[in-house]
Amino acid sequence: MPAIARGQASDGTNPVLALFTPVRGVLADPAEVAFQIFDVSDDAKRGKPVQVFPPAPDTRALVNSTEPWPAGDKLGPGHVVARWSVPAEEALGAHEVRWFVRSAPGAVEQVVTVDFDVLAADAGSYLSGYALVSDLRAEGVSTAEATDARLARLIRLASQYVDRMTGRFFESRSMTLTLDGNGGRILLLGHPIIAVRDVTLLVAMPVEVGELPITQDFFRVYNRHLTQGLLEPDDRENPRLEFFHESDLLGVHSTPAASLGLGSLVWLRGVQNVVVSGLFGFTEPDGSAVGRTPDLIRHVTKLLVLREIPAMTDTAQREDRQKRWRIVSERTRDQGYNLDPLRAQGGFTGDPEVDAVIASYQRPPQLGAA
Repeated sequence: MPAIARGQASDGTNPVLALFTPVRGVLADPAEVAFQIFDVSDDAKRGKPVQVFPPAPDTRALVNSTEPWPAGDKLGPGHVVARWSVPAEEALGAHEVRWFVRSAPGAVEQVVTVDFDVLAADAGSYLSGYALVSDLRAEGVSTAEATDARLARLIRLASQYVDRMTGRFFESRSMTLTLDGNGGRILLLGHPIIAVRDVTLLVAMPVEVGELPITQDFFRVYNRHLTQGLLEPDDRENPRLEFFHESDLLGVHSTPAASLGLGSLVWLRGVQNVVVSGLFGFTEPDGSAVGRTPDLIRHVTKLLVLREIPAMTDTAQREDRQKRWRIVSERTRDQGYNLDPLRAQGGFTGDPEVDAVIASYQRPPQLGAA
């Protein structure tokens, strides 16, 4: 979840407010993109968002999705950025950017809403994290307890902890995976697929290694949780690419290349000879093509941050926040208390409210490319 500080700008060099535009699991350039930015920093504004950009109500800022940055707003295939400079007097807290996207001329317009924060000028900007500073403010964390900059650092720390403990990440990230071909039609990927950009086979040539791009019409992408809203089966637990074969096409025969029929298409056996670039991450279906960070992961991130707000030198406060869940009895006059014994020594934090969620999102053993 992104955040941008007062006085900073979202643009090609600092793409805080950026959008990926997958179509059926493949990153594709849109025909038309526009956006609006709204202030939703309090309950009244959340109920009736206040448009802050463009300044004129009900107008939209057009995105140049055809020309690369800096002439245009295109950062790559199916990837654009919103240009917006945050005024020094902009309200702090929660905002949202609404994207209006047409994948092709005349296509139905899609609306994608993304939450982000406007932070104090000294807090900087960041592109990722599983919670917002405004989430912690809504839970009662005051600026006297922690500045925007400190909360932003703790959110990044907590997000890294969640990644480390689960073996997954819960936001869209652009990555290039180098995998071993297995000689079969199915290629397992280690991370849930949001969208594929390019797939290339590295083929041994007489003199050097050659690159053979794989046309995206020849394989299917298993990310039905986003393209179809299908969670049973859940492709996030078994992300893969699969070549089409003749039997898949109800008797329709095709020849994709000289002397190769569809039944011949396999991921050639080799070591690090398949290169897949695209967008990956364990996101929750929300009607958009990218999905969002799961609500439970967002909740756990906030709990982890709340444990770390006291400074390390404030041992009493840190102990209270990190052990209060274990208190089974307390004597206020003598300032004594009894703690419930830890049931899982060395297991994550020991706090069942946190650990139960982390365990439920853990990556299964041996999940990944063969």
